[in-house]
Amino acid sequence: MKHFLALFIYISVAIFHTNTQANSQSSLALFNLTPVSMDAIGADADLLFSLETELDKSSQISVMSRRDMEAILYRIGGAQVSDTKLVVSYGLELGVNFILAGEIDKIGSSVKVTVNLIDISNSRISQSWTESYIGRGDILQKSKLLARKVETSIINAVTQGFSSPISNSSSDYFLDITAKSIGSAIKLDWKLSPDISVLYANVYRGHSKEGPYEFVASVEETQFEDEVSGSYYYRLDLVLEDGREVTGNRIVNATSMSNKIKHDINLLPPTIMEFSSLVNGIKIDFIPQLNNQGVVGYNFYQKMKDNSWSKVHTIYKDKTLNYSVILDKNFEPDSQYQITISAYHSNGESQKSELLTFKTIALSELQSNDTALLRRAELSWTKVNSGSGYKIYRKSNSEDNWQFIKNISDITNTKFTDTESLEDGKSYIYSISVVDKYTETLKSKEVRVVTKPTADAVKSFLVESNLVKKVKLTWEIINDTDISGYAIYRHIGDITNETNLTQIAFIKGYETNHFIDGTEKPLEDGQQYHYAIAGRNLFEADGKLTLTQSANTKPLPTPPSDLNLSIEEGIISVNWRKSPETDIKHYSLFRKWNDEAWLKVANIEGTTYSDSDLKVYANTFYKINAIDNDDLTSLSSNIKEILSPLTLKLAVKQDDLLRTIILSWQPAKHITGYKLYQKHETHTNWKLIKTIKSNKTIQFKDFDKKRLKDGQKYEYKISAFDEKIETQASNIVIGKTKNLPSPPDNFEGTSGKVKKVKLSWKASHDRDNKGYLIYRKNNKGNFEEIEDISNINNNHFIDDGEAFTDLKDGTVYEYQIATYNKYSAKGPMSGTISATTKHIPKTVSELSIEKDNSGFLIFWKLPSNTDINQYHVYRGKNKSCSSMRKVGQVDSNSDVYNYTDVQAGTTYCFKVQAIDNDKLQSQLSAPVFYTTEPEKEGN
Repeated sequence: MKHFLALFIYISVAIFHTNTQANSQSSLALFNLTPVSMDAIGADADLLFSLETELDKSSQISVMSRRDMEAILYRIGGAQVSDTKLVVSYGLELGVNFILAGEIDKIGSSVKVTVNLIDISNSRISQSWTESYIGRGDILQKSKLLARKVETSIINAVTQGFSSPISNSSSDYFLDITAKSIGSAIKLDWKLSPDISVLYANVYRGHSKEGPYEFVASVEETQFEDEVSGSYYYRLDLVLEDGREVTGNRIVNATSMSNKIKHDINLLPPTIMEFSSLVNGIKIDFIPQLNNQGVVGYNFYQKMKDNSWSKVHTIYKDKTLNYSVILDKNFEPDSQYQITISAYHSNGESQKSELLTFKTIALSELQSNDTALLRRAELSWTKVNSGSGYKIYRKSNSEDNWQFIKNISDITNTKFTDTESLEDGKSYIYSISVVDKYTETLKSKEVRVVTKPTADAVKSFLVESNLVKKVKLTWEIINDTDISGYAIYRHIGDITNETNLTQIAFIKGYETNHFIDGTEKPLEDGQQYHYAIAGRNLFEADGKLTLTQSANTKPLPTPPSDLNLSIEEGIISVNWRKSPETDIKHYSLFRKWNDEAWLKVANIEGTTYSDSDLKVYANTFYKINAIDNDDLTSLSSNIKEILSPLTLKLAVKQDDLLRTIILSWQPAKHITGYKLYQKHETHTNWKLIKTIKSNKTIQFKDFDKKRLKDGQKYEYKISAFDEKIETQASNIVIGKTKNLPSPPDNFEGTSGKVKKVKLSWKASHDRDNKGYLIYRKNNKGNFEEIEDISNINNNHFIDDGEAFTDLKDGTVYEYQIATYNKYSAKGPMSGTISATTKHIPKTVSELSIEKDNSGFLIFWKLPSNTDINQYHVYRGKNKSCSSMRKVGQVDSNSDVYNYTDVQAGTTYCFKVQAIDNDKLQSQLSAPVFYTTEPEKEGN
């Protein structure tokens, strides 16, 4: 029985050269970082993804796929931890040289990680890093540098012998390796040297001797049968008991002569749910057959160019109900492929699933600019119809490795300009690939770009002598927008072949063709100066220097004198005395406001100027220079100062509004904005209420429902400000807010209602008002609020008392009303009105009683009430008229009641009560009495 670890996974492998020493890669696994806090759970996803992406580009490092790593850890019961001892033990099982592990913590948007590079074979931490990041963008940016540090540390460790593969060639340990076809499989046999202790061998398989090779299995014995069809090449690596891996350099080949695979007819292939073509592969979603028993995993087969089927991938079955697999290895661009899947267990393999046919996309054709550009490469490419974007790669002529420089996430974008870290006059090579969410194509055909060199020497460089304290330099411009300007170099005095000139100025702008040396610091009279010039590009790189030119200075014009300022009708008038020289071409007038910079106002041929472009309240300064026909400028005249006559004029545009006052003013130029101040007319301290950051604003609506009060006067003033100062304030204006609302008109009450009073008034039509407050005088003589009516359109209210207390009958009630506005501010109370509730009926009077044969007749006088509905008769059987009870009732038009239930020897008491149509009850009447005779004996 064979004993081997059937991992069936892909790993990155080195390409071997049979006639030279093997250029082996160091293998690395990336563990999830252990979270220190709850917030840190899952926070390492972006960092690990970026590290894996960057390290995958290294030719020195092979990064183990996460899927393969997790499969092995699952098999051995391991986990992605940060404990060094556990990491080393798991690393030996994984067969890698290094593992990157550590801890992560997250507080708010800040992420802090401690990362350890663990050398598996030496059971030690090779290097540690502590990094901090703020946000996802910071992680993606800085992780590139961390990846470079990890790569460098691994290379250094290998160079120093910390974790490199052991120096012995595998041929020292393999006594013999053979491969031969046996039925439907290729059988490998090997013999090992007795001088070593081997843990297991890793079997790799490829379609050609040069590779690439894929990992097939880890085998503890010295033989292995590979159930494949076709011709294959094999390589064996040994994993020693001390954890080191011996890289194989012997390649064997065999061809399987049979396409027969042991099939189990009871085993069904998985059900393909869907598949989709990727730019460099295929994504397959499938589910297991529920009737299958004992399934170990699934094999993926690819139809090769010779029409044979080759197993290209295997996964283990787990508890997953839905599988999603990406195949992206060994595919060529613009090619069609067929894939099928089978399930397998210990007794055989199912038939293959349906064929999945897909096609990889063609590589995009990359093009570059034909013209040399300044540290810039303009790239374009043909658009592809699938994928999510592109990746741009670059390298210089002296570099072997490609550098990833840009991810284009828009598939419709077909242009990119590279400006990152390019040098002048250097050749670069570019390539592009197409990517989607899962895969990336091969790199396109390379294009070469040569950047623009530094500038040639400036032509027609001349210097002009005999200028006062100045030397004028002129040259022919370099007609190139990539030239940022010109660097001026100078030496004073004698010059030799050993003399070094010193840069004295940089002239901005490629179109500038002259420079006057001595404008800022006057040159000495009659002194000889030596000059050279160089064009400088936008990246501050100088071109070739011109030959040295020499010149001598001459006197400056005399500055203008008697500068005088005056104000005439809102304009500042400037005049001066002309300079004595006869070759004065014009005068340059300069002005500044307050502490701002000097600005040139105009060139003037005469000796006067009227300045109407003023700034409010500004201290305005003037000076003037004389310019002769040689464009030499004299020293400035004396500076004169005057206060600008321009002021701000504030006005009240509209007031008497609800807690609102609208202000206006004329706009002012040369300022940043305005500051508006306010105070109550009775207060002394001003308060800044608004800063307006636009000089074009000419009005402000002061609305503040809390700060502004109803019916109050407020004072305002305004000032202007810029980056340096705030001006004095303007004139003061007064605005008034709207008064509190008046009570409504026609407020009146309706009397005669049963236990209630109806109130009515004329509704307010003022949109600023919100509602009404109703007040009623209480027993203490005070008016208290009984109702808040929030609908301003309401014009009536029924007062029917409190929740459990009605209004009293026949009682006079007094009322007041007030209106309140939108901000619940109540206006003055109305005058008092009164209304009376309906009275109860008058008490029945003049009761009398008579006895007849039927009983008693009780009589009474009909009252004057016109709305009496009934009379109720009450009876008692004692002289105190206690325990009265109702014994009958009659209509309102009757004034007598016949009581028949009469007993001998009894005193009767009767009372009568009137009930009106509103069921109001009168008081009980005065009683009438009657005592019957006792029964005689014998009756």
